Amino acid sequence: MSGPELALPSAVLRSSSIELMGSGINSVPAARLFAAVASVLQATRSAGFQIAAEVAPLSEVEKRWKAGSASRRLVFTPAA
Repeated sequence: MSGPELALPSAVLRSSSIELMGSGINSVPAARLFAAVASVLQATRSAGFQIAAEVAPLSEVEKRWKAGSASRRLVFTPAA
């Protein structure tokens, strides 16, 4: 994260069509950010986007972590 202030020479503002936009946490309201993320996730589903994933119980984290696969995302779930 950057600091609370930005040092920018005024000549930069006068000599270019610079635009300053926020990004990151608090740059947009949380509800708007969540809605945008939900839209992206819904679009991936309808487009058939898939992620190679392997699901394992959290109780197997030590065994599975060491034997991890570079071709699949390992996702741990709470123990049943």
